[in-house]
Amino acid sequence: MPDRQPVEKVERPRREISGPGTVWTTDQLKAFLQYAREHRLWPFLHLAAYTGARRGELLHLRWPDVDLDAKQLVIRGSASFIDGSSSLFPILIKRCNQAHPNDRLPHARLHDLRHIHATTLLLAGVPIHVVAARLGHADPSITLRVYAHVIRAAEASAADVVAQAIDE
Repeated sequence: MPDRQPVEKVERPRREISGPGTVWTTDQLKAFLQYAREHRLWPFLHLAAYTGARRGELLHLRWPDVDLDAKQLVIRGSASFIDGSSSLFPILIKRCNQAHPNDRLPHARLHDLRHIHATTLLLAGVPIHVVAARLGHADPSITLRVYAHVIRAAEASAADVVAQAIDE
């Protein structure tokens, strides 16, 4: 019999960080927010889209965390929640699609507003460390791994920027 168990030498597989799910365009986000404007939770949805905060972070916000004069809020923690089977977000998307059958929104989750936020910032040229700080990532390498596809798409246009600058 061996002195050690064979599985002791096996490395555990690393958990892969998956990329974002459905990322709406900014026009799709505008349409959704415009439709949801009459809903009582519109401020929550608006804040989720404009800050990129996670659901638990938004649920944990208190008035002392909000400075309306400075247009700033501070995320101090996260609340636990139980996600029921009848989440509001898909219901609102379905109703929006029924109201606008020619401009249907693809399925998305509330968390995808965070991905739209990050993608929009990255495509606008906001530095990765700034996006990482806004998302609350401890290390920009996390942001780089999750949004690598967006960064690669932006790299393709970087050559055009240089070419245009030189040609002028």
